[in-house]
Amino acid sequence: MSTVLRDLKDGVLTVTLNRPERRNAWTGEMETALRAALTDATHNPEVRVVVLTGAGAAFCAGADAEFLRQLRSGAATLTEAEANPWPEARPEFKGKFAMPAALPKPVIAAINGPAVGIGYALALYSDIRLASESGAFIASFARMGLIAEKGIDWALAGIVGHGRAAELLLSGRKMGAAEALRIGLVTSVFRDDAFRAAVQDYAAEIAAKVSPRSAAVIKRQLQGLRFDPPAEILARGDRELAASLQSADFREAMAAMSERRPPVFPKP
Repeated sequence: MSTVLRDLKDGVLTVTLNRPERRNAWTGEMETALRAALTDATHNPEVRVVVLTGAGAAFCAGADAEFLRQLRSGAATLTEAEANPWPEARPEFKGKFAMPAALPKPVIAAINGPAVGIGYALALYSDIRLASESGAFIASFARMGLIAEKGIDWALAGIVGHGRAAELLLSGRKMGAAEALRIGLVTSVFRDDAFRAAVQDYAAEIAAKVSPRSAAVIKRQLQGLRFDPPAEILARGDRELAASLQSADFREAMAAMSERRPPVFPKP
């Protein structure tokens, strides 16, 4: 049985962590399979949006015990090719759990249950986070004698602010979906029984109505806000606007508006 499942429908690739009997606890095999799925999605023009979720009642329960032993021994390391699968990605996101951020397409984390440790990190590095009522976030590093690893401190503080990130990471407590919505960690919470259909509908609308070119550029723009000086941010905006006005996607959007029909954007 594959530890990662793929399902492509209406331009939406749903990638499912698939160890439900272990609450989708992270293993080296799962890491390899997820990296392959996201790498393939990068190069597949049929994929407009990626949804990352978990099978069963959990999103990801963190590292499997064997994977933790590998981390402790130093065996769970990446080759240079594995660490840099997408040459165009920002160097800041070329690592194990920053894969969703490196992808040049929108990635939605569909938090269907607890997101713990590595699962928490994967959700933070996604572009959009949606949760079911059963969704929860647990960063229990401090309770295990560990630290906020893999940039989870930086990523969480960037989304919810330094004060809230400090409270969550230093306490190691569980945060439910309602609180995650209130502090802006997730943008929507859906009933458990309607969650997967709601996520598919949301992602399919992006896939159908958003220019793939625009989505990739906007994703880079948002990432640049965290790393680049203001002068470069403004200059990049001017450059990208000029390029957008000359793009086939813009011409198609204008034609569709004039003809009162949905746009049919070219494949990237």
